[in-house]
Amino acid sequence: MIELAATPAIYLCVALFGLILGSFLNVLIYRLPLMLESDLDITPKETFNLIQPRSFCPRCKTQLTLLENIPLLSFILLAGKCRHCKQGIAMQYPIIELASALLACIAIKQFGLTANGLFAMVFLLGLLALAIIDINTMTLPDELTLGLLWLGLAFNLFGSFVTLEESVLGAMIGYLSLWLVFQLHRLLTNREGMGYGDFKLLAMIGACLGWTILLPTILIASISASVIGITLLLFGKLKKDSAIPFGPFLALGASICLLWHDQLNDYFFNY
Repeated sequence: MIELAATPAIYLCVALFGLILGSFLNVLIYRLPLMLESDLDITPKETFNLIQPRSFCPRCKTQLTLLENIPLLSFILLAGKCRHCKQGIAMQYPIIELASALLACIAIKQFGLTANGLFAMVFLLGLLALAIIDINTMTLPDELTLGLLWLGLAFNLFGSFVTLEESVLGAMIGYLSLWLVFQLHRLLTNREGMGYGDFKLLAMIGACLGWTILLPTILIASISASVIGITLLLFGKLKKDSAIPFGPFLALGASICLLWHDQLNDYFFNY
């Protein structure tokens, strides 16, 4: 296990690494939903995945040079506009990169430069990507939720973060709990209250953090979703029968539970 003092130089390196990961997350967030859509189309197309083609402006489709693709710095130097078509670059790009750098530093500060710290970093950045994809497309790709679920089970195989028993129970209870809520809601209202992606997301959270963290995660997600939903309704930004994605709120709850894992466990199970 690597143990290094929390010096400014260490955090600077972690932040720079987070910016690079944030740049990759932007590619993932933009391309993965399009890749999944193209899988349903049997018409052959040009290669389109997370690697090919190289990064391009989503407006004018001009391929970006290396100097135009430096995380955060390129956005600042270009004044937030594409050098070719002069259209504004979406603020999502620098925000995701900054958020990734911040989350990377938080993970290392909380757990140290250890295997647990790196796992926490991957977990938080995975939640960030899932939350933004859900906001943009109202979907939670299996490629991410199930991939991180198996990663959580594998990481906890020898009790690295929680015991394997807690991890397996977390995956099972996480999925079944929301599935039962879904079925009850559909029975009472004849409408679907959430998607199957939410079940898989909570299963992934349970696999990574253990079953004991599911209750506080759901409570935080439900309260925050209610507050945001009511606020949007009051300001006319949301229609009464409109749906809002639940994934971002589960991601918020899980992030809080990761960072204050022991305190929440003590409160809910030892109070």
